[in-house]
Amino acid sequence: MLLPPVCLLCGDSGYGPDICLGCRRDLPSNLHACVRCALPVVVGVAECPTCQALPPCWGGAFSAFRYEFPVDSMIRSLKFDGRLVFGRLLGQLLALELRRRLFARGAARPQLIVPVPLHPARLRERGFNQAAEIARYAGALLATEVREDLVARNKDTPPQVDLDAAARRRNLRNAFTVDPGLQHRHVAIVDDVLTTGATATALTETLVDAGAACVEVWTVARTLGRDPGSVRTPGRASFEYRLTNAGRVGPVVTCANPAGCDQAAAARPRRLFISNGPTKAVPSR
Repeated sequence: MLLPPVCLLCGDSGYGPDICLGCRRDLPSNLHACVRCALPVVVGVAECPTCQALPPCWGGAFSAFRYEFPVDSMIRSLKFDGRLVFGRLLGQLLALELRRRLFARGAARPQLIVPVPLHPARLRERGFNQAAEIARYAGALLATEVREDLVARNKDTPPQVDLDAAARRRNLRNAFTVDPGLQHRHVAIVDDVLTTGATATALTETLVDAGAACVEVWTVARTLGRDPGSVRTPGRASFEYRLTNAGRVGPVVTCANPAGCDQAAAARPRRLFISNGPTKAVPSR
């Protein structure tokens, strides 16, 4: 006999495996957010002022929720208490929000999901990688390949939580290496929280150098009040694309290799757009 689903937050009967309808509705959704850094913006605004002046090296960012109660408690329970069941719930919620708010509107799906890796020493200490737990369940629901072994973290960096943006960037310099056999052109990075973007920046640059043409950043939650521009490098070579179906403008994705991105897009029935109409490529500022 199968037991009915029980909400992890309140103990009531769930409408899904791990959450009830009431608690699901109360989650702090990040509905109106900058398409580049996922910080909240006013309705009708696509990019925040920082991203308009200095875009990140990745193309688009999606954070399903704001880093507020109870999402922050769920992430901490997964990360520090080892409650892996929250990895399942958070991964499924991330996938459901992506399907509802991006893919249902014609946004291009990545070919590969890459969770942010832990250094082997940290992985041994914790026993699991919270980003990989989230990515595994999100990838299963989205029917997208997840590669936990593609990227290695070769520097055992100090914890990021107490560092400012500049220190985070120094902390992560040359922190990642990528398997040279990367074949996928459109990649999504998955992590639990997006704060300054230092980790996403370091990993995006590593993936682009390894041959990825399009990189997006997906996280469960977005912290508020941090300046994402303080970890960005002006002049990083990249190109902006909007991969869409039926001409609908979708999220921007980074393309450091326009020819490779054209080839990847040509394999799918999609058009390439930027905000002011069809084009081949526009260099990022």
